[in-house]
Amino acid sequence: METKTSGYYSWSIANWETPLSRAESLRLETLVDSQQLVITMQDIQEERRPRFCVTFQKYPAYRNINESYRNTLWKLKPGEIGWTFVVENSDWIRELKADPVFETQFPAATHYVICTEDDVIEVISSTPPTISELPMANLHDPIPGKSDIYFK
Repeated sequence: METKTSGYYSWSIANWETPLSRAESLRLETLVDSQQLVITMQDIQEERRPRFCVTFQKYPAYRNINESYRNTLWKLKPGEIGWTFVVENSDWIRELKADPVFETQFPAATHYVICTEDDVIEVISSTPPTISELPMANLHDPIPGKSDIYFK
């Protein structure tokens, strides 16, 4: 499946099946870059509001982009690909591999993408992250996110 996203890339994407893939409505809680990249998210539409932690141990690059700048991606998810996928023909990896140091240290780099209601998080890593379920959110806590989204 190939698509152009906001004029930036021509992505060929592949399914990356994770516990987050089929969430009802995923919101970013935190993204922490400190020796490892730790991303916590919450499914705000699931009655029990499950929470997940995605941890990348070794990642040479990541970016968190407001979903408003990746609107074309919303046409592909969640029904077709879910909230998580990989970019198979990543321009970003090709650009990084122009540096021989990157090519030596990350020969098997993969371009991972995690979409949420407000963010598109892209991570380059040679190893898949660990994904774990966290304790459920307190139902009385405010819903995380940068904007209010109303559902009927």
